[in-house]
Amino acid sequence: MKNLYFLRFIVVTLTINVSITAMIAQKMPSLVVAGVESKNVDLSNSTLNDILNLQIKKINLFDVINHYDALQVSTQNQIQVDKCFDKKCMYELGSVVGADKVLTAQLEKYNDKIYISIRQLDVSSKEIEKNYSLEFLSLEKEIPVMVELTLKKMNNLPIDEHHYSQITTIQTLENKSVNSEINRLNLSGPRFGFTFIGGPDARSYKRPESQGGFDAAPLISNIGYQFEVAYLNQGDIQGLFEFVPTISGIEHGTLIPSISLLHGVRSNKTGFEFSVGPLFVLTKRAYGYYGDNGEWIRTGDNTSSLPKDIQEKVSNELDRAGRLHLDGGLLMAVGKSFRSGSINFPVNLFTVVRQNSLRIGFSMGFNSKSSNH
Repeated sequence: MKNLYFLRFIVVTLTINVSITAMIAQKMPSLVVAGVESKNVDLSNSTLNDILNLQIKKINLFDVINHYDALQVSTQNQIQVDKCFDKKCMYELGSVVGADKVLTAQLEKYNDKIYISIRQLDVSSKEIEKNYSLEFLSLEKEIPVMVELTLKKMNNLPIDEHHYSQITTIQTLENKSVNSEINRLNLSGPRFGFTFIGGPDARSYKRPESQGGFDAAPLISNIGYQFEVAYLNQGDIQGLFEFVPTISGIEHGTLIPSISLLHGVRSNKTGFEFSVGPLFVLTKRAYGYYGDNGEWIRTGDNTSSLPKDIQEKVSNELDRAGRLHLDGGLLMAVGKSFRSGSINFPVNLFTVVRQNSLRIGFSMGFNSKSSNH
């Protein structure tokens, strides 16, 4: 039994020694940051240097030499770290501080873009082994992320492709990163489309004009304006509030006003959205019934004096000669927004659920990005 314990002890000891040897063999190369420069952004060279050092440590590929230790040694050797960008100076700095790699970085804002360039010198070969540049949108609050992404792509490390596209591509859908300066995103704009009407209301549209109908297929146009506010969050989903006043039926020689109040959600990744809310429509209706020949016969509001068999036929239907009536319904819509530059092109399919007259339709339009603080 003692021999068994002794054998186990030997095995464990050998395993630990092998692990320590492997760790020593896999020691990370040391790296020192030389010159760092930022232009046309509200960020000092010193702050950018701190960001760069932190992001290099996070990728866990190098043993980063402390900036102040490197500054002290370089000063003693008459090397100006903040102005050390050329290959000769980088080599001299790496030699005096004992670094395997030396890195410089330059960040510059030009028009609506931010450019980051990073160079890395291998001290043993005295050559620039990596020279990498990336272009980003002008989002200064995202500079730490830009530095991180540049370092990762330079070293062939995996990145968050969705986040990368959000700060490099102007067509990317709206989110909190791209709109970090605002709390709400206003995407108002004109809308137009068509609605197909079903149920008894469809029959009313088909009636002759002499009987209060439209003598047309139960299809009407919609022209309106959508006032939309998207309340952003840090995730991939944003909440929406929409107020949409609309005028319908112009092609039939009439104006039918309506208002919808919708709440919904939109995906930042796909652009798909869903919304639901009440719809209020101001129409004209009249009480009446259909005779044996299918003609529409108005009865007036007081139907109690009518024969019982007629009373059973009476309904309150659309009638151009009727009284104003406020109709309601539940509107549900799904859609997708497409981007081209700063313009959005929303396309939606919707249905209006009512007691006995279902309506379905589509709308499309355009809007541009503006902000509400």
